[in-house]
Amino acid sequence: GIGHRVYAGAKQGVIATDTRSRPPRIFHISLPPPTGTSPKQNDTTVNQLRVWNDHLVICAPWGVYLLDPEGAQTESFFSTGNALIGECRLQGNLLYLSRWHEERLEYDLLSFSLEPRQVDGLEEGLPALGFVTNAFTDSTGSDWLVIDGELYSRGQDEEHFDHVELRAPIFGNMSTLAQSRGGEIWIATDGSGLARIAPHRKKFITVVPPELGQEVTSAKVRGMADDNQGHIWLGTEERGINRWTRATDAWRQYETEDRRPIKELVSRPDGTIFACSDHTQELIRYDRDLDRFVPAMPLPANHCKLLALDDGKLLLASGPDLIRFDPDNQESIRLNQQDLPSPVR
Repeated sequence: GIGHRVYAGAKQGVIATDTRSRPPRIFHISLPPPTGTSPKQNDTTVNQLRVWNDHLVICAPWGVYLLDPEGAQTESFFSTGNALIGECRLQGNLLYLSRWHEERLEYDLLSFSLEPRQVDGLEEGLPALGFVTNAFTDSTGSDWLVIDGELYSRGQDEEHFDHVELRAPIFGNMSTLAQSRGGEIWIATDGSGLARIAPHRKKFITVVPPELGQEVTSAKVRGMADDNQGHIWLGTEERGINRWTRATDAWRQYETEDRRPIKELVSRPDGTIFACSDHTQELIRYDRDLDRFVPAMPLPANHCKLLALDDGKLLLASGPDLIRFDPDNQESIRLNQQDLPSPVR
C-alpha cells in the first residue's frame, strides 16, 4: 500500500483500491507492452510489486514500470528485450533483476538505478550470473543479498560485497532474511531450517537448533517472528512451530493440530504470537498460561495472509475478504465497508 491506496498484481496490470471512498473504490490500471518488445512479449501480468519513494515499482515478465504516487501515470522505464524477468528485488535506489535467457539456459544478474535511471554495473564481489531471491538492509546500514543460495554482504561504508562463508552447509533456498531485536541476522531456509549470524561476525554462522536434529534443521521455514520476551518463533511446513529463547539458547517445539503447515507467523506489539495455515480455516495464538497454541478466530477460507498493526490489531486476507481483527475485544470487521487501519509494521 501507498498512502490511501492498496495495490495488487493481476493479469494485464494492477488492481488498485482507493480507501478514501466508501465503500472503497476498486479500479484496474492497465500496462502497455514494454518499449521494444515483440507482439509475443505483450504479457503484462504483474508478478511482483515494490515500493520506492512513494512510487510503485511494477515487475512484469518483459519489463519494469513505475507508477506515480497518485496512480495517474504509469511509465515503462526498462525493457528486458528477449530475456524474461524471473525475480526483482529492491534495495535502496537499486533494483536487482534476474533475467532468464532461453537461448543460453541461464539467469544473469542486472543492477538498475532508479535515481538516476540507468543500468549500473554490478558491484564488486557479486556474480554476473545467478538468481537473486532476497535483498535486505539491516539496522547498521549493511546490505545483504542472496543469489543462487549464496549469501553476500556489504557494510554501510563499503563499495564491494563479500561472500559470507557458512560454517555449516545450507541446502535449499534461503526464504527469509530478518533482523531480531537483539541484532542477530536470521536466515530462514526452504529445506535446511534456520541460521543466525551474530552482529559484526559475518563469517561465523551457526545453524540451529542442532539438539533437535532433523526435526527442525530439515524443516521448510515459512514464517519467522521476534516477540518482546526474548524469543524467536519459526513456523514450518512440516515441523510445527518452534521457539528459541535468547537467554538460554534453548529450543522448544510446539506441535500443531494434524501437524498443519504454518504459512504465516506474526508478533503483536505486546509479544503475542499469531499464526495461520493453508490447510485449516482458523487463526491460532500462543497462550502463555497454557504454554500452547489455541484457536483465536475462524477464517472464511483455508488460506490467509497475516500482518500485525501498530495498534495491536491484526490485518488478515483470507479468501475474498480483508479483515481487521481486534484480539483484545474479539471483534472482526470486513474492510470492504471500512477505511483501512494504520500502516502495518
